Amino acid sequence: MAQITVNWFSSTMLRCQNSTVILPEGIKDGSTIPTLWLLHGKGDGHTTWSRNTSIERYAKERGIAVVMPDAENSNYADMAHGYPFYRTIANELFDVMGGFFNLSDKREDNWIAGNSMGGGGALKIGLANPDRFSAIGCLSAGDTVFPFPGGKPGENPDVDAILKRVYDARETVGTEEDVLGNAQKIVTDGLPAPRIYHAIGKDDFLLSAAHRTRDFFASLEGNPFDYTYVEDEGDHNWAYWDEHIVKFLDFVGV
Repeated sequence: MAQITVNWFSSTMLRCQNSTVILPEGIKDGSTIPTLWLLHGKGDGHTTWSRNTSIERYAKERGIAVVMPDAENSNYADMAHGYPFYRTIANELFDVMGGFFNLSDKREDNWIAGNSMGGGGALKIGLANPDRFSAIGCLSAGDTVFPFPGGKPGENPDVDAILKRVYDARETVGTEEDVLGNAQKIVTDGLPAPRIYHAIGKDDFLLSAAHRTRDFFASLEGNPFDYTYVEDEGDHNWAYWDEHIVKFLDFVGV
């Protein structure tokens, strides 16, 4: 395996971005590489999955690439006061990295997952682009990670500041931010439905957000997303995410 830090120019952001990429060995000439797009949580960055888990070993065992972009504390959104992280990661990154490393563009060869803010981001990006990803892994999050517990406006100034910077008064209904609405649209319009693996620990502070998401998918007749919900022993930490990224890859079948 090779682990590479890629400093690339984003024409969407008009600045350079960093991503960590894990690449398998022994790919034959002309072959394209199945890819896991792996998103970090709030306060972390593009190196944290590789520093805190055995993701490189898991990728080697399965012969896949892993692309880990940096999204700062953007909630993977096109920020009201900041950079367009959603468009950069959902669209531009896919094309740029595919060009650099000959990654597969086949839907069945692409999966998106993440932890905490990245878990919510994986649901957002995956459900807004169902033709691109065949599976979504949401770890320790739900369709939203806002507000945090006790997060009514005015109760937590730090959360209020993040929400204003990310969304301010932006309308989100009918956009990529309307995660459950986009899931319903996939069903209503007969679009390809990504399979979803959703896991959270019983002691996680985002449990209520996960339950909201679980209840929505449970209400869909016939389980069109092959939605799998796991609520087991664990907390909001790297031990849990290291365990469940393996279970997500097993769920994908790679």
